[in-house]
Amino acid sequence: MKHLVLITALLSLSACHSVLTISDRIPEQETVPVCGNGTLEEGESCDGTDLGVNTCISEGYIGGVLACSDSCALVRTGCTLTASCGDGVLDAQESCDGTDLGGASCESLGYMGGDLGCGDSCQFDRSGCLVSETCGNGVREFGEQCDGEDLNAQTCAGNGYYGGTLSCRSDCTYDDTECLAAGRCGDELIQPEEESCDGANLGGASCESLGYYAGDLSCDQGCELDLSECAWYGRCGDGTIQNAYEECEGSDLQGETCLSLGYHGGVLACDACGYDRSDCETYGACGDGLIDTDYEECDGANFDGLTCTDLGYQPDELSCDDTCQLDTSLCKRPWISVATGYSFACGVRDDGTLWCWGRNDRYQLGLGDTTTRNEPVQVGTGTQWAEVTAGYEHACALQTSGSAYCWGENSYGQLGTGANTDRQTPTAVNAVNYYTSISAGWYHTCAVQVDGTLWCWGSNSDSQAGQSFLSEIVDPQQVGTAMDWKSVSAGAYHTCARTLTNMLSCFGDNSDGQCGTGSPSSDFPDPEFVVGHLDWVWVSAGTDHTCGLKSDGTLWCWGQNNQGQLGTGNYSDQYSPTQVGAATGWTSLTTGMQVSCATQSPGALYCWGDNGYGQLGTGDTTDRTSPTQVGTRTDWLRPATQFTSTCALTSSGELHCFGYNIYGQLGIGTTTTQTTPARVTVP
Repeated sequence: MKHLVLITALLSLSACHSVLTISDRIPEQETVPVCGNGTLEEGESCDGTDLGVNTCISEGYIGGVLACSDSCALVRTGCTLTASCGDGVLDAQESCDGTDLGGASCESLGYMGGDLGCGDSCQFDRSGCLVSETCGNGVREFGEQCDGEDLNAQTCAGNGYYGGTLSCRSDCTYDDTECLAAGRCGDELIQPEEESCDGANLGGASCESLGYYAGDLSCDQGCELDLSECAWYGRCGDGTIQNAYEECEGSDLQGETCLSLGYHGGVLACDACGYDRSDCETYGACGDGLIDTDYEECDGANFDGLTCTDLGYQPDELSCDDTCQLDTSLCKRPWISVATGYSFACGVRDDGTLWCWGRNDRYQLGLGDTTTRNEPVQVGTGTQWAEVTAGYEHACALQTSGSAYCWGENSYGQLGTGANTDRQTPTAVNAVNYYTSISAGWYHTCAVQVDGTLWCWGSNSDSQAGQSFLSEIVDPQQVGTAMDWKSVSAGAYHTCARTLTNMLSCFGDNSDGQCGTGSPSSDFPDPEFVVGHLDWVWVSAGTDHTCGLKSDGTLWCWGQNNQGQLGTGNYSDQYSPTQVGAATGWTSLTTGMQVSCATQSPGALYCWGDNGYGQLGTGDTTDRTSPTQVGTRTDWLRPATQFTSTCALTSSGELHCFGYNIYGQLGIGTTTTQTTPARVTVP
């Protein structure tokens, strides 16, 4: 009765002044809660581990562990604040921040009045708000949020939650426990049936995981994934070809076909925005390593076993171009003829081109200037050259037609042009004569015509041009009247020639027995038979000695032997042919100034004589008096020597030179002397 009178008095006072001054709710019963008994009772926020429905999240935090103090008050120190709580700026997850209450007040929150505050978790602190003293009568009044079943038409859904039932606590405030369990957009938790994301929580999704090529995925205010930046990068199937990631889209192949992609046929398709080449591949493509003989000569490193040598070139590097056709640009044309002069050399390749290199002070390179070259340079542009020979400072060559041309020094008429004027480039030998063999001595030249006659021109100081009274011949003159000559070899001051029946004759200087007539003598103006032997298949006249091969494969030398150039194991001159060792199988030979070289089947190269500049190719500068093998190769074809350097061809068309190189006469791109064979460089 006493309580009823008090309430009636207060209501009357309120009606008179419209201001309620009660500072706290009057309890409806006298039961006093016992803090510490572990049971949550009315008037307690918690008791021990019994927190009721309270959690850090229900208290406005984003997570953490809520605890209970000894006075049965909630301890929120273990709760986690929002990242921006306390910055004075009200964010979506905050009820308030500092003094910013977002326009809220105790009255707007359903209380009778009082002072609304902001807690450390940026949630409203309602402790200063005044509540009704009639809470529990089932009628919402005096600023109550709710009372019993009267929720003021509020629901979980109406407050942005995805579900749950809103209820009223005994203190006439909303109990949103079930709302919180159902979740809402903005709580940083993803409710899979309602949301695809929530704030920064994307559920592990990314543009790439959703099939896009790149971009930053985000979450919009409605807790749905924002794909706008992903879409900028695109994905397979969006109808637009992203060239950085796709080859095609659907039927759009960007104009490509199996043929344009290098295949030989088939129908190109698109699969997962990449070319489906499966049908193309049944037809093959350049680059698959397999040779389709209908379209390809090679494929990558597959040459079907072919090499440059198989294709008629020197053993160089064969390659395959982008269209699977053989690329022979690095394969060098083989050499077929080589000759060495005084510090220069010339050679002919199998394509009919003529090349020279080395010293060039008297136009001996035939290039129209006097510039020395240390590697081969093509003489003119002609492709009809067949054979070349070199003297002291002049050279001559035969064309495939049999025409003879000479160039270089012409002091003694050794060019056969009818005068003594040096020639800078190849100049035709006077008269329309067709030759089958030509050989240049130091200052004279001899050649065999197609009719078997022998002709010489140039210096005849020692009758080496086969004339009795002339000391100099500027036009070709016939040697004797015989018409059965087969080949000729001109030395320094003597000449030797073979007949069709392999008889051998020599003429010119015989002071050291180099004509092989059995004894030294004065000059021979007419050809004299070499004594004691028939059936010669090769002859080479050097400076003061001569060597020849017989049909039985034996090797013979005669003449001066002051540096062992006869290969007889001593330094004794020989005036008639003397066999070099007992070996047979000799196949080619050359002689020069105190040097001789020869090849022996199947292709070993031997040299002997003067080796002061490494011209024997034995790796040192020691003279040899008997044949000494040059390296271990067995594919040598034919050597050529004249003065202090030697060159030799291999069966595959390579050209190697060794010896003195001060003028670049070895053709290896340097002026360094070589004591072993070095390959001649060519473009």
